[in-house]
Amino acid sequence: MKLNNKDIGKVVEDAEKFFKLAGVSRKDKIKIFLILEESLLRFQEKFGEDKNFTVVTKKFFRTPRIIIRVKGEPFNPLDSFDEEEDNNFLPQSIMKNLLHYETAGMSYHREGGYNELCIFSTKEKKPVKIPGGSITIATVLAIIVALVARFLPQDTQTFLIDKITTPLFQSLMGVILAVNIPLIFISIVSSVCAMENVTTLNKVGTKVIGRLFALMFIISVVAIGACDIFFPVISFEGKDKFSLDAGIELFLSILPTNIFKSFVEGHILQIVMISLLSSACIVIFGDRVSNLKNVINETRSVIFKMMEIVLKLLPLTIFLIVFKTILTTTLADILTIWKVVASSYLTYIVVSVLMLVRLSIKYKVGIVDFLRKNSPTLIVSFTTGSGTASMATNFDVGKKNLKIDGNFCDFWIPLSHALFSPGTVISMVVYAFFGAQFSGESISVIELLIISFLSIQLSICSPKVSGGNIALLTLLFTQLGFSLEAIGTLVIADNFINNISGVFGMLVRNCELFDIAHVLKLNKA
Repeated sequence: MKLNNKDIGKVVEDAEKFFKLAGVSRKDKIKIFLILEESLLRFQEKFGEDKNFTVVTKKFFRTPRIIIRVKGEPFNPLDSFDEEEDNNFLPQSIMKNLLHYETAGMSYHREGGYNELCIFSTKEKKPVKIPGGSITIATVLAIIVALVARFLPQDTQTFLIDKITTPLFQSLMGVILAVNIPLIFISIVSSVCAMENVTTLNKVGTKVIGRLFALMFIISVVAIGACDIFFPVISFEGKDKFSLDAGIELFLSILPTNIFKSFVEGHILQIVMISLLSSACIVIFGDRVSNLKNVINETRSVIFKMMEIVLKLLPLTIFLIVFKTILTTTLADILTIWKVVASSYLTYIVVSVLMLVRLSIKYKVGIVDFLRKNSPTLIVSFTTGSGTASMATNFDVGKKNLKIDGNFCDFWIPLSHALFSPGTVISMVVYAFFGAQFSGESISVIELLIISFLSIQLSICSPKVSGGNIALLTLLFTQLGFSLEAIGTLVIADNFINNISGVFGMLVRNCELFDIAHVLKLNKA
């Protein structure tokens, strides 16, 4: 090859392909191309365009490298030039900085009458991703510390639990609870306002939203059935049996007698009722309260930012409750988490099979083929444990693989992500049943209705982050009168559920997307 512009351009292009296949980081590749092209141009200026040079690519101890050889008098293109010259694209100071950037580098040496330039870079080191992130780390660390603390004297263990862990945990849960209460109110109000806009701007809005809530109710019923197998705590007799008096009492307990008292005491059912009443009034007034709607949306942003900040305390909160649970609970009791995992998985399987079989019968869809088309989204959801991370992929899956109208995908996917969290619905039901068994309580028919209702409401309000379900357990358990000590065991169980729950949620959403798109004739196929 010769030191003309054409061959220099080809070498740079080949180098890009070589280092890309070698797995070199983007930053290193940019640096390499800048220095490589500048060095070859300096060789060109020194020896002329007709001068021959050779290029060798190889890997040495898994380190990719390119070696440039030019025969002639000694010349180091990396530092043997005049800093004053205007035609230097990269000054010597910048060249030296680039040579010590990231993991890439260049070296020059003279051998056998040749000027030899070696460009090398190690393979990009990708960060290790731990399922569940900081929540998993906090859980594992708490288990290890608690097991070590078991060897301490009993007085020391009691001091750690009573004087440090319990007060600090209660304080942190109080902070999380303080933000969760307004979060529930503002989430419901803003969601209803958003639904009003959807139904106003899109004729399919009412049907879509109605189907979502109906499906969440059905999922909660399936979850209740699965939980009853592993947690036989439902009571149909005695004082907890359903009666007209009990129904009237439940209805009256939902009605708030003092708005401020409902928020102060954290009465979740009354807060939901206040939220729905406020939403109804806003919808009735419509455009006459447009400024209020703007305030609500802005307040929602503030509350969500507050929750984002407060949730940074969640790993510490989880560490404390798991530490306390391991230190004060027998191993046999802790191992009951298998029931939480089993009842969750059973519900995932039953609901998924029912939805897939329904699509297969109704639209003659091959189940294996449908799963294959959805696999990009499901894989991202499983590996990241985040529905948010898989949304971008799901747009492509819906439009290209499932052949759904693009405008409907743009409307439905974000809406379902905000309002439809089937995995959270199941988690809330399962956690409630475990909390009842842990507390030695039974669940009445009335409480089953409350659990189903709250599981849907809390699924809408649940922060879309790892451990978000745990942040709402205090509200659920307080409403049902269950022991908060159960949360520690549930935190451990959540690590075995989170990623699978995300996969289940995306699969159910896409089944519903496919179904409703065909009902509304918005499919391309």
